[in-house]
Order: sequence, then structure tokens, then C-alpha cells
Amino acid sequence: MVDQVVKVKGKITFIVENPMGVGGVYMKLGNSKGEVDARIQPELWDGYQADEKARYREGKMMTVEGLLSRIGVNLVVVHGKYDSANTSTTSNSSIR
Repeated sequence: MVDQVVKVKGKITFIVENPMGVGGVYMKLGNSKGEVDARIQPELWDGYQADEKARYREGKMMTVEGLLSRIGVNLVVVHGKYDSANTSTTSNSSIR
């Protein structure tokens, strides 16, 4: 499933804006079956209004669609500009 567009749904268990000075936002989404990392690219995050950004907070249930990428040993859903022709929906438990 790496390099395919996926949708994951879970509760935000951790979130940080502008991680390591690279812009955007990094978060972890989880449920009782697992956890997945997600990232919103700076060019999208910077375009969000304050009320849109406020929806992203710890404890909030969210669905994130993005390209499933391998970054080091981690799988990360990267929400950015991409061709959404190959979208599949999966639960967090199937992305480990």
C-alpha cells in the first residue's frame, strides 16, 4: 500500500505545528487497534483559516486522506497535493 492514496480515521493523540521548523503539521491518529502518523504539508496548512486549523487538536476524531509513505522505519500518511485516482480507505489497524 506504500505510495498509494489512503484515508485513515482516528483520534488525534499527538499534534505539533511546524515540526522541526519544516512547516505544516504532524500528528498521530489512533484507535484501540493501532496508531498511524500523519502530516499535512506546509502549502496546504498555511492556506487554512484559523477556524479550520482549530479543528485539529488532541482528542478530536479526524479522517485524513493522503499518500502513504515510508519515512525511515515509519509509515506516514502525507496530506498534500496528489492525484487521488488511486484512493483506498483503510483502518489504522491495517497500517502498522
